[in-house]
Amino acid sequence: METPVGILRRVIWEKGFEEELCIGSGRFKKCVKAGGAVRIVQKDSGYFVELELLGAVIEYSLINTCYPAYTIGIASLEVCITDIDLSGSTLKGLGVSIKFCIGKWGISKCWDIYNGKIRFFLVNLSEINGDLFEPGALGENILIGVEE
Repeated sequence: METPVGILRRVIWEKGFEEELCIGSGRFKKCVKAGGAVRIVQKDSGYFVELELLGAVIEYSLINTCYPAYTIGIASLEVCITDIDLSGSTLKGLGVSIKFCIGKWGISKCWDIYNGKIRFFLVNLSEINGDLFEPGALGENILIGVEE
């Protein structure tokens, strides 16, 4: 009897972003560009948050918390995961926010780059065009995240 192969790594939701944000005006104007992606990843051992910035990828266990994604000089980027809804070992939903701040020493300005709720659904790939998914996936039930 053949042993089923587990999930090595599957991205079940992804949000890319690219922003240029400025604070001040004239010769005191400071601007910073931020770009990257936030992913929710499913692996055999559970669910993870993956942050990609400037070509580097950092992975954290999926818990209700804020992750300090990036800090350079006067700029910082924070990704927060909230309201995780698990049914058994299946992820049903969560909240994601991405906040970008410029400033130091109590003088700063922050922007919400993204703030949303994600719901996850099991989809049977035998009912969907298999060309959209990786080989060998047909007939599997996979988890897919959809923004509310």
